[in-house]
Amino acid sequence: MKREGQQIAFFRTNDGEVHAVENRCPHEGYPLVTGTQKEGVLTCEWHNWKFRLCDGVCLVGGEDVRRYPVRIEGG
Repeated sequence: MKREGQQIAFFRTNDGEVHAVENRCPHEGYPLVTGTQKEGVLTCEWHNWKFRLCDGVCLVGGEDVRRYPVRIEGG
C-alpha cells in the first residue's frame, strides 16, 4: 500500500495483531514485504536483518524500521 509517498507493508501476527512498517529495509532499501514473519519478528530476506513488529526495534542489524499506527475498522 502507498500512503503519502511511502510504501507500507502490513503483517498479521499469530495472535491476530496487525502491524504496519515502512516497506523498505533501512539497511539497503529492499522490500520488507518479501521477508518472513515469525512470532512478531520480521526478517528481511536480503541480509537477515530482524525487526520486532510491535515497536520496529532492530534486533539484528543496525537501524530500526519505521512503524505506523494501525486501526482496524469493521472487522
